[in-house]
Amino acid sequence: MSGSQHKFELRLASLKKVKGWESIPDDIQGTIWIAPEATLTNADVAQAQPGRTNNDKVCVNLLLTEDGALKLARLTKSHIGGFVALMIDGRVMSVHQIMAEITGGRARLDGKFTEEEAKAIAEGIIVR
Repeated sequence: MSGSQHKFELRLASLKKVKGWESIPDDIQGTIWIAPEATLTNADVAQAQPGRTNNDKVCVNLLLTEDGALKLARLTKSHIGGFVALMIDGRVMSVHQIMAEITGGRARLDGKFTEEEAKAIAEGIIVR
């Protein structure tokens, strides 16, 4: 994983079948349906750094560009109660339910990866 570009995408997701959306098997949810278009991509990320969550799990912290922050705020405001999938290189890293509008331009990638993988992902997301 290290030393190369990683494709980051945030896409709408659903636990129910949506026509035209891709189905992806998930160990926890069963099948997840992923929107064909990404709302956020690498171009919307200003900074990416490996980190840890409050419960000490490895994550990647993102600081979005001004445009990326606006996209995330619009998406979350209009889809409260829905789901989003955080994807790296076409693989779903995590799926989150949207509980409220997300403002401030910060996001976090949670996934089952090591500290080394988180560092490589962070570096790969911001390679231009």
